Amino acid sequence: MENKPVASKLLQMYDRQFALVNATVLTYNIVGHQKDPDYLLYLVDELSESKFPHEIPNTYEFAQIQVGKLAEIMSTVRKSMKVSKNLAHMEVLDSGASGAVNFVLGFSGKDVGIAYKERVDKGIYAVSVRGSPSCKTHLGRLVSSVAADLGGSGGGHDRACGAVIPKEKMKKFLREMNSKLG
Repeated sequence: MENKPVASKLLQMYDRQFALVNATVLTYNIVGHQKDPDYLLYLVDELSESKFPHEIPNTYEFAQIQVGKLAEIMSTVRKSMKVSKNLAHMEVLDSGASGAVNFVLGFSGKDVGIAYKERVDKGIYAVSVRGSPSCKTHLGRLVSSVAADLGGSGGGHDRACGAVIPKEKMKKFLREMNSKLG
């Protein structure tokens, strides 16, 4: 972060820890209210008045709530993820797949982590895939190919991507991914 020109200049003006705490508090407030446009606009208004996140009422409390939710997700991932030869995966029941996938990747020690959540109303799984820095496969391309072969769609970046997979093909998607990563 601090190697970028703007960040470097800001960190010369402000204490590094001060900047990190405020950035973290703001991030957790945004994530915790991502479906609440009124609150997000409120944050923009407050920030446009040159207020720091710690000066905005209740931001620490909201951040604490988000951290608690993340701790619950971490605990669930540790208990529920499954580890295969070339990847780790987990079905997410109580949060979004994108919120859990980094924990699946990190806790498993594998080069690829997959988290998926059923969208019952649509008959599909929403899938998030992440790769470690040592992952040699372009996951966006692989996911695009495997998903298309199974009647879904997907793609993205080399180490971060997603897919939509028909419900009845999810297990096959995991098997194919594990096989093609080997």
